[in-house]
Amino acid sequence: MNFQIVNTPTPNSVQNTCVFSVFEASDSTTNLHVALDQYKLQIESLQGMKWREYSNRIFICGDYEFLSKLYGLSGANGRHPCLYCTINQDEMQLSISMRAGSSQSRSLQSFHDHHQRFLRSGGNAKKVKEFYNCISEPFFDV
Repeated sequence: MNFQIVNTPTPNSVQNTCVFSVFEASDSTTNLHVALDQYKLQIESLQGMKWREYSNRIFICGDYEFLSKLYGLSGANGRHPCLYCTINQDEMQLSISMRAGSSQSRSLQSFHDHHQRFLRSGGNAKKVKEFYNCISEPFFDV
């Protein structure tokens, strides 16, 4: 894991990148919790800080599998696999002009709300598709 100062001409350069966590293990949800839970308070704090007159903005980047785990989705085989909206797999197969348009944009609040509804219903993993595949809470509110 690293952080970068991105409002520079070369944000991906070694001078603008600081590695803060390295672990040699698979990126299972359990391992991600071991590696990342310790940073929750720091990330919340950074989001509220200002540097000079500039507000900090935190972004999380990674591949689909990593982001799905971080945001609590059950993954690519779920009925609603998209990180950005609640489209289902059947609609994803249609051209954009043929889609019903019933999907809604996801937000941090919707991730939390759908997961809470999933838990209140009993938390049966076989029924997570009824809750837009929100099988766990997002790691961070980013």
